[in-house]
Amino acid sequence: MTELRLSQDAFPLLTRKDGVQFVRDELGFPLSPSLLDKKCMRGEGPDVAGYWGKRELYTRQKFREWAFKLFTKQPAHLGSTSPESAGRDLGNRK
Repeated sequence: MTELRLSQDAFPLLTRKDGVQFVRDELGFPLSPSLLDKKCMRGEGPDVAGYWGKRELYTRQKFREWAFKLFTKQPAHLGSTSPESAGRDLGNRK
């Protein structure tokens, strides 16, 4: 069995539910439990620190890093604003 080594700063470890609350309260991002579940099921969630039985546990640092990776300055539905893509988009419209 592999020994898990975490620094004292990693504790307390967070469940997904705790992680959602941490991201909302500490970082101010409007994360929903369903978005986190969806990202985790796709392998796009925060890195897992370890398991307690079947339950995934995470560090605050991994949740912080993950949340800031999701943060962008532009909504995803707007797409790219580069001149090259804008010209292509206009040319394809009828």
